[in-house]
Amino acid sequence: MLTLYTIDGCIRCHNAKKMLEYHGISYIEKNLFHERDAANELIHMLGEVRTPALKSGRSIWAGKELLQYLEEEGAYALKDRSSK
Repeated sequence: MLTLYTIDGCIRCHNAKKMLEYHGISYIEKNLFHERDAANELIHMLGEVRTPALKSGRSIWAGKELLQYLEEEGAYALKDRSSK
């Protein structure tokens, strides 16, 4: 299962959600403003808090790199991972 880390009012977060939904990719959203542990998870994985961030297994993409990945090829590659 994919996990998308977001914050309120983040345009990139909004765009990432829309891209995933457009491609029919399932994900769990963790909003850093509403789930205190979510920020700690990001710091543990990235060494910093950067949104949006998408975790798939051991892979994680964050910030504008996530949107670039989704635009170039990731949406299709992630479709298989979202059902696991």
